[in-house]
Amino acid sequence: MSSKSANSKTPRKARNDQDPIEVYCRIRSLPTHSAEICAKAVSQTEVRLIPPQDSYATKMNHAAETSHSFEHVFDCDTNQVDIFNHVGLPLVENVLHGKNGLIFAYGITCSGKTYTMNGTASDIGILPRCLDVIFNSIGNYQAEQNTFIPDKTNGFEIQNSTQDSKNQKKPSLRINTLKTQTDFGRDIKRVHDDTQIANVDEDNVYSVFVSLIEIYNNYVYDLLEEPSTDINKSKLPNSKILREDINHNMFVSNCTEIEVRSADEAYALLLKGEDNFTS
Repeated sequence: MSSKSANSKTPRKARNDQDPIEVYCRIRSLPTHSAEICAKAVSQTEVRLIPPQDSYATKMNHAAETSHSFEHVFDCDTNQVDIFNHVGLPLVENVLHGKNGLIFAYGITCSGKTYTMNGTASDIGILPRCLDVIFNSIGNYQAEQNTFIPDKTNGFEIQNSTQDSKNQKKPSLRINTLKTQTDFGRDIKRVHDDTQIANVDEDNVYSVFVSLIEIYNNYVYDLLEEPSTDINKSKLPNSKILREDINHNMFVSNCTEIEVRSADEAYALLLKGEDNFTS
């Protein structure tokens, strides 16, 4: 997200090591009614873990119930809207006010991470709802395309009208990268969240850029990077390098950054990147 300033570069904020970290817990519903409950929400902030009767610890008389506290606990009946309103919406509001935002989904395989973050076409998750709210809120304040250009050092350059007209003549990476619905081989139509942040700063203009990075076995892959057309080069993706910018913030060097004009364009890039997942 970029907002226009009087300087030739968008301002970078100094790193704040005191940013709060809030940990939430979502309990997935059991696959069958006969399955044994091993995690139970006893309050809005506490989860009790109950060892299964057939576990090794129980058989050896080493089992004990334990309790764990979280910022908030969502039981198996919590819907996607409630989770987004509690977890995602405050972060979106912070981002639109110039703060950083991060959601890190952690859990074992099949614990519900993808469903919580992406959801389904009819029951969207946190990520598509974040995209919807961002564009619902900045709709009338979007900068002209190519006003901001990534400088490849974790910042953006602001183009003047002459530079912008030259950039307009170049093929748009955004258009060339997006796939059509037929290319995906799946239906990318989805429901949308109509929530809007009311107090967006009207003195700013905004641009949204998308990158999609995968970290796998200590390698960093750019999931939006187009494969090389050179027959002498490997078709396998190259691992990217982590670098430090002038404010000591870490970033992925030379990753693809694509300007998007709508939530649907950003969502289409997400689907494109999913096709390139290594794991």
